[in-house]
Amino acid sequence: LVATATRWALLHEVEGPEPPLPELLRRLEPVDLVLVEGFKGHPFPKLEVHRPALGKPLIWPGDQNVAAIASDEPIDAPGRALLPLNDPRAVTNWMLTSRGLRS
Repeated sequence: LVATATRWALLHEVEGPEPPLPELLRRLEPVDLVLVEGFKGHPFPKLEVHRPALGKPLIWPGDQNVAAIASDEPIDAPGRALLPLNDPRAVTNWMLTSRGLRS
């Protein structure tokens, strides 16, 4: 259990295979938006975080579920929203707008 004056979290150890994402999401209901780290192979809209200086390739274009790319350098990604990685407000606005939670 991790707790502060404003929030708390309960962690669970898992024995065996990783639980399916839909099963984990059901445990969070009711919610409007969930930001998921990992589960790259799952078919849901993704925001790819990319730092070219690390030398790793983009997940997009191999994953058409990548809807936007947040980077600290310009990226050529036609058809994808390009977001400034170091501007959390812009990233948050895109997430809320793209999911219909803000107009």
